[in-house]
Amino acid sequence: MPRPKQKPKPKYTAKDFIRTALLLGVMILFFLILLTLAFSSPVAPVTDQQVWDTLVSHGYTPTDNTEAIDAANPGVNTQKNISYRETDGERETLRIEFLAFGDTRSAMICFRSLCSDLDGIHRDYLTQSVATSGNPANVAYYILKAGGKYYYLFRVDNTVLYAYGDEAHMGIINQIASELGYVDD
Repeated sequence: MPRPKQKPKPKYTAKDFIRTALLLGVMILFFLILLTLAFSSPVAPVTDQQVWDTLVSHGYTPTDNTEAIDAANPGVNTQKNISYRETDGERETLRIEFLAFGDTRSAMICFRSLCSDLDGIHRDYLTQSVATSGNPANVAYYILKAGGKYYYLFRVDNTVLYAYGDEAHMGIINQIASELGYVDD
C-alpha cells in the first residue's frame, strides 16, 4: 500500500525570524507607549502668580508685559506675560519669560517657534548639549547649552516658560524651574 504524501515541513529562513522579531518588537514598543500614556497623569501648569512670587523670592523684580505683547502681536491670545531681564551693560545675562495663552494650541505654536530659534543657535556651535522630550502629552521641553549660554524652554498645557542666561546663571535657572515644578531636583 502506498504511503500517503506528507506535507513538506516549512523551511524558515533567518529572514523570517528577523521579520518576526521586528514585528514583535514594534508591537511591544507600541504597547509600552500606550501603557505609558494611559497611566501618566497630566502635569498641572503653574500660574502667573506662582511665577511672580518665585521670582520675587529670589530678589528679582518681574514685570507684567501682557499689554505690550498683546499690542505687538494682536490675535495671539496671550493671557499673561511675566518677565525678568538682567543685563551687564548692553549684553543680556539672564532672561526669564512666562507666557500663559488662552489655549494649548497657541502655547504649542510659541513653543515650536522658540525651538526653531534655539535650533538655529544649536547649529552655530560645535560644542553643545541638547535635551528634548515630553511626557505626558501636555508637557514638552527643550534645553540647550551652547556657546557659554544656557537655554531652557518648557511648555505645560497653555503655558510656556523660557529662560536663558550665561553659565553663571545656570544654577538659578534650574532652581527656579525646580521650584515651579518644571524639573526634578
